[in-house]
Amino acid sequence: MSLLIKLDDPFIDPFIRHQIESADIARKIILENKEKEKIMPLKKSTSKKAFSENIKAEMNAGKPQKQAVAIAYSVKRKANKKKK
Repeated sequence: MSLLIKLDDPFIDPFIRHQIESADIARKIILENKEKEKIMPLKKSTSKKAFSENIKAEMNAGKPQKQAVAIAYSVKRKANKKKK
C-alpha cells in the first residue's frame, strides 16, 4: 500500500515536507547519473585516441580532471591485460 501525500497541504510538518522533497531530489539525481552511465560507455582500448576520448567522456559526465585521468588509465590497464 502506498501513501499519497500532497506537499501543499498546510497540515504537513515543514520538516517532513523538506525530507520528502530532499528524497525526491536525490532520487532524480541518481536516475540522471544512471542514464549518463548508460549513454557514455568508455572505450576499452590501449590507443592514445581512446584514452583521450575516455578522459573527455568522464569530464563531460561531471568528474574532475584528475579523477577522469585516473579512470582512463584504469580502463587502459585493463584493456592491456586482456590483450596479453
